[in-house]
Amino acid sequence: RNQLGEPQRMVGMVQNITERKNLEHRLQEMASHDELTGIMNRREGDFILEKQIDLSKRLDLQLGICLFDLDHFKKINDKYGHLTGDKVLKTIAIIVTAIIRKLDYFYRWGGEEFVLVLPDTSMDQLHIISEKIRQAIECYPWQEKLEIDAVTASFGLAVYPQNGSNMQDLILNADAAMFQAKSSGRNCVSATHVDM
Repeated sequence: RNQLGEPQRMVGMVQNITERKNLEHRLQEMASHDELTGIMNRREGDFILEKQIDLSKRLDLQLGICLFDLDHFKKINDKYGHLTGDKVLKTIAIIVTAIIRKLDYFYRWGGEEFVLVLPDTSMDQLHIISEKIRQAIECYPWQEKLEIDAVTASFGLAVYPQNGSNMQDLILNADAAMFQAKSSGRNCVSATHVDM
């Protein structure tokens, strides 16, 4: 500054932090998303589910939960190899993501099991969307695209608050319904019939 206190010279430093920010974003993405399919992983999905249950309680809304898994997935891995199995899982993620609404959540539960969280959704609405997904999986041209036999899935449904007031009860009831779908011959949608 000069004698009057006016700035005469300024020294500063500019640093490009783009690379660091990109790395931070990538690490956040890796922590919350499944590396294979690109959809949310179980840790992030369970966190979202808990938040959606809390929100549904506050707003007095229903919340649809759909647990589904691919039928006889082990046979796909055994017959065609794990790389083909990985392609099937990636394809499932694409099929489901194209069908669900922007406000819905979809995550990989583990292995060949997936969870859908549908805010403000009744059992009837949940059944309709799950059946649409089931048909899309069954009708996908698996033979043409991946040179494998047909892929199907079994679905179990539960709705907050009728089938549970917390994540554990909802998942437990959706899992029981999925087991019923498998016991009924697989490739179908089964709803929880338990009122809490």
